[in-house]
Amino acid sequence: EIFIFKYLSDLGVLKGMYNGEPWLEKQKEIAVGYVTLEQTKETVVEQIANLSQVSIVPNCDEYAIEYLPLSELFDTIKGKSKYTKKYGNLHSGPYPVYSASSQGTLTHLDTYDYDGRYMTWSTNGFAGTILILDGKFSINGDRGILVPKNGRQDLDFDYMKFTLEPIFRELAKGRKGDNGEDEFTKLYPSMLSDIMVPIPVDGKGNISLSLQKEIAQKFISVQNSQKEIIEKLDVLISKKICI
Repeated sequence: EIFIFKYLSDLGVLKGMYNGEPWLEKQKEIAVGYVTLEQTKETVVEQIANLSQVSIVPNCDEYAIEYLPLSELFDTIKGKSKYTKKYGNLHSGPYPVYSASSQGTLTHLDTYDYDGRYMTWSTNGFAGTILILDGKFSINGDRGILVPKNGRQDLDFDYMKFTLEPIFRELAKGRKGDNGEDEFTKLYPSMLSDIMVPIPVDGKGNISLSLQKEIAQKFISVQNSQKEIIEKLDVLISKKICI
């Protein structure tokens, strides 16, 4: 039977033998085991996908929180649309240009627009995803940058990334797919004007950098645990199991 042989072929066996005769019942038993195993793997794959999309939100009820306009904390600037691969070929150099993708650079130039550690977000594609960049770099029109207002030093970027990214993603607008999911989204600086940012404050009501760092470490700890679980599940489903 094709149904049976599909799974028995993984063992390099086309039939079992019992008293010198093909053992059909044992073949069916093994095949059912393989079907169950494949179904279990499919379930695990679905759970990995779901876990990867889970938003990490540690309980911060113990902190005093004040909501401040994003515009009081950052200048929001869109990158330069002239930075394309063609432009990079004409002005090639060592300094990276980042686009909508968070996985790599678009091109490299002989000059740069920013030098230091900054938060940036994708304005197109998977819009609202925040990427922290460090060094000498530029961004094109598919990415925006958050520049601390008046050079302020009381903002922790890790805390801000975990706090702002869910807000940015919720704001992102675009074409909806059949399942209601965003297929292509946009999030330009003009769309960020009404955002209120929750920030921990000290006993005097001042923005607390140390509390931001403390909360960020909680986010990072939960995120690392999430990543570890996903990696272990990936290893589990990659194992070849013989029944």
